[in-house]
Amino acid sequence: MGRRHSENNGLYPELKAIQMKIHLKHDAQLLDTGTKATLLGSYAAADKRLILLDYDGTLIPFASHPSGALPGEALAILEQLTADARNDVFIISGRDSATLQKWFGHLALGLIAEHGAKVRKQGSWQEQISGMPQDWKLPVKRLMEEYIPQCPHSFIEEKEYAIAWHYRNMPATALDAAKELYRKLLACTAQGPVNVLDGHKVIEVRLKEANKGAAIERVLGQAAYDFILCVGDDITDEDMFERLADQAEAFTIKIGNGATAARYSLHTPYMVQSLLTELGTHR
Repeated sequence: MGRRHSENNGLYPELKAIQMKIHLKHDAQLLDTGTKATLLGSYAAADKRLILLDYDGTLIPFASHPSGALPGEALAILEQLTADARNDVFIISGRDSATLQKWFGHLALGLIAEHGAKVRKQGSWQEQISGMPQDWKLPVKRLMEEYIPQCPHSFIEEKEYAIAWHYRNMPATALDAAKELYRKLLACTAQGPVNVLDGHKVIEVRLKEANKGAAIERVLGQAAYDFILCVGDDITDEDMFERLADQAEAFTIKIGNGATAARYSLHTPYMVQSLLTELGTHR
């Protein structure tokens, strides 16, 4: 009993970190018919629900260029979910705030941009990490630019608090160059305020303070939820999964394969859309 009390008060952080690493070595359980029925039942019985959705690779499939991954039919699904007063729905994405505002600004949902750097509250955007240094951006951008000529079809996406180098359309012969760039970015930012993330065919350098786990921490403090659904597909979403790992009312779902802190998995964004559509019909 004493040990449990101590862990909950943060006196065993090393043990907690080891437990999380062990957990991450396991693949998530597929959200099959039985577990989906449990999820739908919990959703129907809940008085207050929180739905946290990543965008690219989760709600919508990846496109050859970020501008091509339009929400399309997902808008109607989100509108149906937000029509239920018991639902608080958030899009929490690495996308910039201008894009999220353009696509989802007319919907009654929460928007969290650049992994938590900016949040839309009551119709206006608020910075969550203002005052952080930005002098790291120029050397990172210059290093990325060096690899554009030798990596056909790669390109740079610059945001307010991050810079991303996309190589989704690059031939396989150039992948070694991508790995080399990743190593160089790690070296040149080692003492800076940023993290280098190797995502799905994208290398992103972002401020450490821009963290989806910290972003949903603020959301969780706004209400008492008895149902939480959190869905994501890449390394940036692991911060959310880890934050929700100890909450029994949370259904965390990773899209795709691989080690994760999520409890469940689905194969494609189309399966996510299907699940959300079913949720929308459960009143």
